[in-house]
Order: sequence, then C-alpha cells, then structure tokens
Amino acid sequence: MKLLISIFLLAIALPAFPQSAQKPSLPRYNPAAEAVYKGAVSMFAIVNVRSAAVSERTFL
Repeated sequence: MKLLISIFLLAIALPAFPQSAQKPSLPRYNPAAEAVYKGAVSMFAIVNVRSAAVSERTFL
C-alpha cells in the first residue's frame, strides 16, 4: 500500500518539475565560412579557365 501511495505521489509531483526542452537554434551567419567558400569557388573557376586555355593550345 505504501508503494502505491508513493507511486501516486510521485506521479502527481512530476508535472510540477517539468524539464525545459531547449529549442533548436537556427544556424547563424558565418562570414568567415562564406569567404572560404567564395575563395574556393573562385579558385576552382580560375583553375578551370586556365586548364581550358592550356588544353586549347595543345590541341591547336
């Protein structure tokens, strides 16, 4: 009987102490990552233009 009463009291007390669920935060803007990405893309474009120019010279 004591066990049932303690379970009942515990069940009543649990909603009084709810866990606060943290909201997932949105990703924040990172200018450093964007600069690295832009640099990588522009370097990739430069390499492709140069390699295309070199390949055109070798085929002519």
